[in-house]
Amino acid sequence: MKKRWVIPVVTAVLLSACANQGVDATKNTVVESTQESVTDTSSGQDSAISETDAPISKAKLQLTYSNLADEESRSELKQALQNAGVSKEHIQEFFDSVDEYNQAVGTENLAKKITTISEAFPSYDDHLVDLWKANGGGFVGRNCRITSYMLMRDFITVGNPVAGDTNMLFADFEAIDKKKIFTGNEKKNFDSIFSYIDVSKTEDTNILAGEIQKDWEKKQIAFHGDKIHMISLFMVMDDGKNPVQEFIGHTGVLLEDGDGYLFVEKLAFEMPYQFVKFTNRQEVNDYLMGYYDKDLEGAKPIIFEDNHVLPEYRVLEDTNMKLSDFSSEEQKEIKEGLSEGVVDDKEAAKKILALVPEEYIKKIPFFVRSHATSKTIEKIAKEHPDLYAYVKKEGEISNEQKEQLKSIVVGIFQERMEKHRIQ
Repeated sequence: MKKRWVIPVVTAVLLSACANQGVDATKNTVVESTQESVTDTSSGQDSAISETDAPISKAKLQLTYSNLADEESRSELKQALQNAGVSKEHIQEFFDSVDEYNQAVGTENLAKKITTISEAFPSYDDHLVDLWKANGGGFVGRNCRITSYMLMRDFITVGNPVAGDTNMLFADFEAIDKKKIFTGNEKKNFDSIFSYIDVSKTEDTNILAGEIQKDWEKKQIAFHGDKIHMISLFMVMDDGKNPVQEFIGHTGVLLEDGDGYLFVEKLAFEMPYQFVKFTNRQEVNDYLMGYYDKDLEGAKPIIFEDNHVLPEYRVLEDTNMKLSDFSSEEQKEIKEGLSEGVVDDKEAAKKILALVPEEYIKKIPFFVRSHATSKTIEKIAKEHPDLYAYVKKEGEISNEQKEQLKSIVVGIFQERMEKHRIQ
């Protein structure tokens, strides 16, 4: 089986979920671990989950999904879209965009049929990003926001379209302008719906949800679907210098499908289209919260169904990287390096990320920093367990270890900057 890429969350505009992760700009503490391989439980064939780097999800779900690379899944989704009242024109536009992506990356790198895995989130071959860049014709791609609005636009009205802060939607705008995806009132409505919202500095999700609703009420954003709904995962952005904001970090379209539901999403600009089958809305919540809630400092993500909090919204049990996630040899090295005073993984991550040069923090957008962050923690924990043991200790890191860690951190961030041509 091929090695697979864990989509770094929160995120992210180019590399992760379709948006920037909601993190404190200097305290992103995403931690990912390695898990065993699983296979397609429906057929016995290899699934999109690999032997390494399966993504962490807190959700206890078996996932049934498709990348729309086969006729059966396409027909099922097309019928659900028709039943929901989506126009033939918009259905065709959606499948044209699916074909554009799938043909560029090759269906051999995607789930070739409706697939069931024993994990709560699939992983994908990291070569998909390179394939899209090589074969996508210079187009940045479509993300979750563009895809959701493409299907939902006939079911949303914006009586008072006022674009708030859209600075971080620059990649969305590049894609929209390049292909003329939305123009006129549709573009104004897109800007109003997905602009960032100033909110209070609080971790109380009830207060934050109320402020999101108040903003949308001012814009007179209303939803009119009966069998189709926009599911939006709001995340918080707090860099400690500017107003705290909530933004839609990931979104998808929820369709009624007989006794169950289909959730349609585009994972990221350079990552696949996907639909997931659920039996109830609680599973929808747990799927999203299980993957996108990374136990960061600050408020938890909030899930909206249309213009209100999803009734089944709940926060799943917290999880952190555990010593048991490492091999026995790595566990021994870590234990030998630890003193009696041990900090949790969040604190260890913050100590590592404090070594990131300030000029990188200023230059690198959140989505790139998110990926670099997860790679940094993973690399140090897995490849340098002796150094990881030092940062797990209470107190300051010695200058010698600090220099070694800084060299690793800088190298990873420089690689991310070169990949995205950030000067």
